[in-house]
Amino acid sequence: MVDMKSLQALFGGTFDPVHYGHLKPVEILANLIGLSRVIVMPNNVPPHRAQPEASSAQRKHMLELAIADKPLFSLDERELKRDTASYTAQTLQE
Repeated sequence: MVDMKSLQALFGGTFDPVHYGHLKPVEILANLIGLSRVIVMPNNVPPHRAQPEASSAQRKHMLELAIADKPLFSLDERELKRDTASYTAQTLQE
């Protein structure tokens, strides 16, 4: 049985740049299904598209600002530190 008090979600992407359309729908869904936390995980080298315009450091900073007043969200930087393409399945195995 799932402990609904600790239900969390992982939200990955390039977030180049992060915007309302990224965070608001996830926030609404999280509240509807009772998530305790949404872990935002930006990647450095996306496997499905061209390299982002903004640097990893810039995108990290934008995300920090965007979620600063949203306790539901936390930032996971592990994929930003990779120099190779990031796949969620690999990250979940860590």
